[in-house]
Amino acid sequence: MAACLPAGRRYRGTMPALRSHTIMSFQRKLYTIIKNLIIITITLSALVVISNVILKRPTLSFNDLHIMWIVSGKNFFVNSNDCVKSSDAKMVTNDELQKLNGGKDCFIKDKKAHVFRIFCIGGSTTRGWPFNPHFSYPLMLSLYLQDLLLERKIEIINAGFCASDSSSDIPLVREILNYQPDLILVHEGINESHQLSFHTGYGSWIVKAHMWLLRHVYVYNFLKNRLFPFDARFNHAKIIKEFLSRNFKFNEKRVQKTFLQNIKTMSKLAQKKKCPILFLTQVLPTEEIKEKSIVAKINDWLREFASRNTIMLIDIDRAFRESGEPAEELIIPVSIHPDLKGYMLMAKTICRKLAENDIIAPQDGWRWENLKDDSSYLRQINLTPDFLSLVYRERLGDLFKQMNMPRLADRYYRKAERYLQNGQ
Repeated sequence: MAACLPAGRRYRGTMPALRSHTIMSFQRKLYTIIKNLIIITITLSALVVISNVILKRPTLSFNDLHIMWIVSGKNFFVNSNDCVKSSDAKMVTNDELQKLNGGKDCFIKDKKAHVFRIFCIGGSTTRGWPFNPHFSYPLMLSLYLQDLLLERKIEIINAGFCASDSSSDIPLVREILNYQPDLILVHEGINESHQLSFHTGYGSWIVKAHMWLLRHVYVYNFLKNRLFPFDARFNHAKIIKEFLSRNFKFNEKRVQKTFLQNIKTMSKLAQKKKCPILFLTQVLPTEEIKEKSIVAKINDWLREFASRNTIMLIDIDRAFRESGEPAEELIIPVSIHPDLKGYMLMAKTICRKLAENDIIAPQDGWRWENLKDDSSYLRQINLTPDFLSLVYRERLGDLFKQMNMPRLADRYYRKAERYLQNGQ
């Protein structure tokens, strides 16, 4: 027993030394890992900086830009002169968005006194497709309000871009709230199910990282163009959508949850700035309503959500169906976008809703007798038969052919031409 005691004392005495050695060994390994990570980070950063100096800033393709703005768009409006920092600085639509949409809007950064400023947010319908950049519901809304409210200075900015959705709208709402808006109009829903995979799931983070690298790491863009040279047959956007669809399980409840959460987020952001925000239902052809398509359901979700949460809603879809006009007079079938008369009905419906809710001015301050006939407004914005021919026969011509309805292109052109002449 006595012989065992010294050994026990020796064992207990070595435990602190063993622990100390283990800790020191772990610290050395951790230090080595951190040091290597720092070296790798510095090396990669240096290579990126050097390559960015050597290589020219890449010209991003239409496909790249389109996806980039859907998944990570920011700085929708930029200062037209970087040297101007005063309140009179002129803000214009980002050059990249001008390339995508063919439209340019501008306004003074700090709103002038007595100006009522409205921002219109949404996708291609807000942009005015297929008539953009010469015609849209925000443009018609501006003209109507000028005549209806002669004593008010109204400023309307079109902040729509093609293929946007409610997820891509959130950073845009945050941005425009810095420009003293008095009202925000949001028209979203038709792109929600198509582009949900861009915003949820692990695949969306891969796409966002890919887009960040394309924009900021020139050598990455250079290698992408070398491996996948852009030509008329190569559609980068289509390939990315196919990648996302393979790794994404579509779920209607997921669409509903995401869409309504985005509506709620936008509402809260606007409420913090005490800015009214109105949501518009989607324009729908009769077939989609009968088939209860996902977009028709989105309209129903929005109506229900608005009634339960005291969110202001303008039911454009209902206004179209209750107008007494045949659907083909208001909606272009191959594109599910309003026709000329449909866009003008959208703008008039918004005017009536604003008057009913005493937004901009009390109801008795609206001069409805000042409204002119539709053809007068179309001529006021210099819409021409040549432009209408371009829209229906060229821009929409291929779509009509794909639907085996090539004669509809000329029919819709003739209808638009008559509407331009006499508003009928």
